[in-house]
Amino acid sequence: MQPLLRGQRRPERGWLFPPESRRPWRLLLSAAALFLLAVWQAAAEPLPATVSAERSLVWGPGLRAELTLPVRYFFIQAVGPDGRNFSRSPPGSKQFKVTIRPVSPKEVLQIHVPEVLDRNDGSFLMRYRMHGSVKEGLKVEILYNDVHVAQSPYILKGPVFHEYCNCPKDATAWEKSLSCPSEEPQVTKDFSAFLTIDLQRMFNEVPPRELQGPEGEEMAFMNREIKHKTKADGLPVYGESKPSGFTLR
Repeated sequence: MQPLLRGQRRPERGWLFPPESRRPWRLLLSAAALFLLAVWQAAAEPLPATVSAERSLVWGPGLRAELTLPVRYFFIQAVGPDGRNFSRSPPGSKQFKVTIRPVSPKEVLQIHVPEVLDRNDGSFLMRYRMHGSVKEGLKVEILYNDVHVAQSPYILKGPVFHEYCNCPKDATAWEKSLSCPSEEPQVTKDFSAFLTIDLQRMFNEVPPRELQGPEGEEMAFMNREIKHKTKADGLPVYGESKPSGFTLR
């Protein structure tokens, strides 16, 4: 072995990992140690002793009558008497109970209301599905140990429609109820090839035409035109393009 000169260090010799591969492993071990420390600190933080039904929070689209979804949902956040949110499942988390029924006793409606879903972070997800519509509205009661939570009971003023109800309404009101953004960047990019899109024309022309079309008919874009794909003797054949409501640039 040659003697080292002044200021010169002897190269390391790794037994399991060569020196050049140690740095990524050190970073990985450091990240794992920080993660375990954060988990330990979260576990060591004392939770509030009990859940305060009055201070707990309830929010979500399932508490809005004008919003129609296949499965309506809302959230519950458990809060202690001191105003601190629970960051883990609180003791007695099974004590949250939700009942949903029509406001008017004259209306009979089947509503599927499963158990409250514990998200293990101090919050809960409540889902329900309507199998019909109601005129007078819905009454949503949220209880913890038989005490009303937050602003419970919540009244959804009718009419409240189920997902399959053919109940057309103004497009502006529909967009507002769904909290739709004024512009969606991805949709704008996808339709950037079209100069105009006449949705009303498509609504009037496309359904009758497609319902009367031959069986197995499909649509395809070819040479910047919309053409219909049909099957002749088992082979795909593209016919002439038809008016579609789209104007290409």
